[in-house]
Amino acid sequence: MPKDTFLNLKPEKKETIELAALKEFSAYGLAESSVNRIIKASCISTGSFYQYFEDITDLFTYVCTKYANLKMEYMRREVKVLLDNSFINVIQAIYRGGLRFALDYTEASRVFLDAFKYKDKAAFSKLNPMLPALDITEWVRSLIDKAVKDGEIRGDLETELVFALINGVNTTVMEYLLAARTKGGKPPALEDILEDFEQLAISVLLDGIRAK
Repeated sequence: MPKDTFLNLKPEKKETIELAALKEFSAYGLAESSVNRIIKASCISTGSFYQYFEDITDLFTYVCTKYANLKMEYMRREVKVLLDNSFINVIQAIYRGGLRFALDYTEASRVFLDAFKYKDKAAFSKLNPMLPALDITEWVRSLIDKAVKDGEIRGDLETELVFALINGVNTTVMEYLLAARTKGGKPPALEDILEDFEQLAISVLLDGIRAK
């Protein structure tokens, strides 16, 4: 994570570096990102960069952690306004929060998708323990376990399988949204995405795991 020299910078300068890093990671992924491009875009020296961060993976971890916290806020906000906290409704709300985040922070969402390609690499090993995404994972798993206990969803399915199915559909929809934005056209409206998603995920996937 960043050194005190970075944390003590003026907010404007920190934001400049963060946005330059976010743009770089979004465009190139961690593997192909360049410290030189980041420092050039940030108008800082190489020496300053290493006074702020151990290396580029350190910066990557910081950026991911910051925006993962923000994404978690989006999801919890959607869940908070629910009148019916059934499993199906909560999962829909979590998805809706993630999609709203992706529309507001497209570059950060691309960085997240790239980050999880490094599950077997040192970069992900360093990143993994720090990500609030892990809190999201445990949150959803606890929701699944509670839904089974309450008889909302089938009890003959392993928690990890149900989680993998839910997460897989979410990732697919997110990739579709980001691809639509990459093409340069007008992205689909959130309401349209949610309607399509509901037909796919709720009618097909979630109905498949719902207790009969």
